Amino acid sequence: MPLSTKRRTTPAKRSRATGIIKNPKLQRIYLAISLTALLASCLYWAYLGARVQQTNADQLVSSFLFKNLATFHGAYISGQHTFLLKWPLFLLVELFKYSTGIFVGLTMGLVTLTVGLFALVLYRIERRPLIFGTICLALAATLIAIPPEPVAGTLLPVNMAMLTTRNVEYIFYIISLGLLVTASRPLIRSKRLWLSVAILSILVASDRLFLSLSVGGSLLFIAAYTIAKRWDMVRLGLEWLATSFGSSCMGVGIVWLLGQTHTIHIVSGGGVSPYGLISNFRDFA
Repeated sequence: MPLSTKRRTTPAKRSRATGIIKNPKLQRIYLAISLTALLASCLYWAYLGARVQQTNADQLVSSFLFKNLATFHGAYISGQHTFLLKWPLFLLVELFKYSTGIFVGLTMGLVTLTVGLFALVLYRIERRPLIFGTICLALAATLIAIPPEPVAGTLLPVNMAMLTTRNVEYIFYIISLGLLVTASRPLIRSKRLWLSVAILSILVASDRLFLSLSVGGSLLFIAAYTIAKRWDMVRLGLEWLATSFGSSCMGVGIVWLLGQTHTIHIVSGGGVSPYGLISNFRDFA
């Protein structure tokens, strides 16, 4: 008898649950709760991270370069990591006299902007409220679990809660790729292509890591679709690779020009750069 009763009631319960899940109003409420959780968690860990990093020398020195023109012109920065994209933010910090509030506020703003734009990209991919809301909750749970530092007192942060680390740069990189993919053909006449090149060039000038990301990513893209024999995607990968090379040359050229015009001293090698070419098989592996 209990088994028979269970069989009779299960479809009804399932139908009721399905009706609740498919209710548009409840879906909107769930999505609103998910987005609120994502925003609140980002503000929370960004604030804590900014407080931890506010006395980090790497955080402070870039802003002090804008104290006056003499300091700026006499400064030495690595050509691998100029932070060119964030120079306006460093100038803003100087205008507010390096207060704790401006460091924390800008850090929280950058983190929120980065995560918010990333959520927007995800929404363009998946717009179903239940799925998108669940992805946002998963993203919030992942980001809040990342510590600001791997070990107390270390120089480089692990999360994005610091002005002088990579956060909003990744969004610019995604925008650059999006513009390239959606550019009209022939590419040479497309305004989207040239805007993509301009954004990626500034990124490479700001942080040479994006040269490696773009060139390496395009090569992996080409290899994967060559194996799959998707020649239309291989052609897109070749366009991505060509754009990466062109943007990289322009980005390196911007940094070289800054040094040649004595705008600021550009230093490469000599232990100043955080990156370098491998010199043995162990480093390669």
